[in-house]
Amino acid sequence: MRNLIIVVLFMFGAVFNASAQGVPAGNDPSWQRVGKLDPREKIKIHLRDGSTFKGKVVQVDENGLLLRINGDRSMQIAKGDVGRISRNSGARGALIGLGIGAGIGALIGGAAPRNDEITRAGNAALGAGAGGLIGVIGGGVIGKGQTIYQSRK
Repeated sequence: MRNLIIVVLFMFGAVFNASAQGVPAGNDPSWQRVGKLDPREKIKIHLRDGSTFKGKVVQVDENGLLLRINGDRSMQIAKGDVGRISRNSGARGALIGLGIGAGIGALIGGAAPRNDEITRAGNAALGAGAGGLIGVIGGGVIGKGQTIYQSRK
């Protein structure tokens, strides 16, 4: 049991250290990245005047974009009015965190010394479960609000 607590504490430290460092938006969060978005993907647009809109990209060109809001309403937004465009990738981050956390947890759990109550495989399974849970939480936090485009001020 003591080993499992050590594994869990180690995993929390690793996950939240990564979240404190932040996730880079990419080497070049330029307008070309906006044009590569999947039309079904939900985005959040922060305009320079402080207003915010959520919707799906319909069309992008060098002058701006057409955003579909609530399925039936569309809005043309000029590129010059956009301050920042982001997407919520929390689910993807959570899945990545689950995989990484479960893998690391299984390795650490399997390497833990065996005792009379739990076999090495049992330790690996416990480590994978604990690591996966921590990874889902950490990945969901890290994955939120990925910046796609940031205007130059």
